[in-house]
Amino acid sequence: DCDDAGALAVANIMKNAGETDILAVTHSVDRKIGAEAVKLINSRYGNPDIPVGIAERYAIDVDRFFEEFYAKFRTDNSFPGWGEKPSFYKLLQGLDLSEYDAVEFGRSKDVAADALLRSADGSVTVVCIGQANNAAEMLNDCTVAGQNMTYRELFRKKVRRIVIMCGNFSEYDGEYLLGGLYWRGEFNVLLDIDSAKKLFSETDLPVYILDFNQGKDVLSGSGLADQTDNPVRKMYLMHGNGRETDLPSWDIMAVMFASGRFDELFSLSERGTVVIEDSGKSVFQAGKGNHFLIRRKVESNVFSGIINEIFKSGNHRADSGN
Repeated sequence: DCDDAGALAVANIMKNAGETDILAVTHSVDRKIGAEAVKLINSRYGNPDIPVGIAERYAIDVDRFFEEFYAKFRTDNSFPGWGEKPSFYKLLQGLDLSEYDAVEFGRSKDVAADALLRSADGSVTVVCIGQANNAAEMLNDCTVAGQNMTYRELFRKKVRRIVIMCGNFSEYDGEYLLGGLYWRGEFNVLLDIDSAKKLFSETDLPVYILDFNQGKDVLSGSGLADQTDNPVRKMYLMHGNGRETDLPSWDIMAVMFASGRFDELFSLSERGTVVIEDSGKSVFQAGKGNHFLIRRKVESNVFSGIINEIFKSGNHRADSGN
């Protein structure tokens, strides 16, 4: 999705401004082309050396993504995607990724483990803007290579909190129509229910959740309008079918919250526990637990304007000296 690319762009812009750091990026799909696109975006912002990893597994067969994913939903009669088989990576068409043909990417959990081993205890914020499979892999009891600890022990030792974009905590009691599909849950959860369950079973792990409803009407992307050489701009154009440039900002908002630089834009629920049901329905149970729902405090148009200004502030190639 283009807001995943937008979130990575915002993270890079904040890194370049000295406001945060990016220890590593892990791709939640088990295909190299996605990691190559991540590398391309990081390089566009002058950060080609950020480690990038590829997931070992994905919840569904990427080559049958549309058939498997849409089979979970009921569609309206006018939905144009039904019956078609477009590429899962249609957003990457038109991007020149040839320079990464010879690049070998490590497994996501090993790239993440290396980054954690270099970090102080309790210092790392993990941001999940896709499915939870990479985070779930870090919560297994396999031993980390060369270390006398498991991935789970390392993760719990080094990670201060997780910020994740997922769930729908206000509309899940009935279907709602979005983009021609009738939904009962949220995309990131529905695509990999087991991984979401595993993550949220860690009830004492601080997890901050920005759900679907917080970003669906925060539309951004037009701040990239003048950046014709920016691959993130191209992804927005392709996702908007060449017409729309302002699109929902879910993942960007998660990154902004995680940075700690925009606290005035958010509020938090009381503590509690998120439960993922077998259907993919996400439920927040207030009380015991260490999970928190992130709420937007400002109007959607105000938030959109802030994001587009961030995009504009990154309108230079960091390696150009401009």
